Amino acid sequence: MFDTSAMEFASPLRRVVVVDESRRVLGIIVDANLLAQVSPHAAPGVFRAVVALLSHAPAAAPKMSGRAADVMEREVFAVRHDAPLTEVVQTMLEKRVKRLVVTDREGRLMGMVDRQRLLRVIGGEE
Repeated sequence: MFDTSAMEFASPLRRVVVVDESRRVLGIIVDANLLAQVSPHAAPGVFRAVVALLSHAPAAAPKMSGRAADVMEREVFAVRHDAPLTEVVQTMLEKRVKRLVVTDREGRLMGMVDRQRLLRVIGGEE
């Protein structure tokens, strides 16, 4: 099983932000990171279980081993919580991402922002 002691939260954005004891961001795990760990020669049942797990469908969880650090991406695109929305949009465009981690001044996790939510805020829906 994965060592989840350093995992802060799984978001509905299909991301898990990995933090240290002080909530400083260490990395991020996306569903593709987990799928890459499933051997192409694994039993079809394992692949279906992983896909079901990632899509929140009921299924038996696959047996996996390792740690969050083994699969996380260490390059995390982030913005500070007090960043102007123009900076958030610019960062998303420059990095070609739909989601950003949001941190405080010390790099501690505060949450995530995604393109859909950002567009709703800019459009005055929220």
